[in-house]
Amino acid sequence: MTAAVASDAGPPGRQTLSGELTFATVPDLYHVSLAWFTEESLSVDFAQVGKADSAGLALMTEWLRLAREKNCRVEFLNIPEQVQEFIRVSGLQDVLLKAGPG
Repeated sequence: MTAAVASDAGPPGRQTLSGELTFATVPDLYHVSLAWFTEESLSVDFAQVGKADSAGLALMTEWLRLAREKNCRVEFLNIPEQVQEFIRVSGLQDVLLKAGPG
């Protein structure tokens, strides 16, 4: 299974991920995601992600960096428990779990 983007699965500025978010899939997803940072805000929904590893955390931090560079607000929705645990262990919960509006 690979990571896929279902860009038509919601309102503009929302990307829904499905499949795996792993070292094997993150590089391709990263290149696809570079085109997402054209709006004022971006929501990335992880609800359909099955498997994830620490590469998912690395990708999220890169997305946050890109969003700041492009003056784009980013919000992460339905983050898998595996990735939330990586976030907590890394001490990044204040940055990544509160990256969205509000």
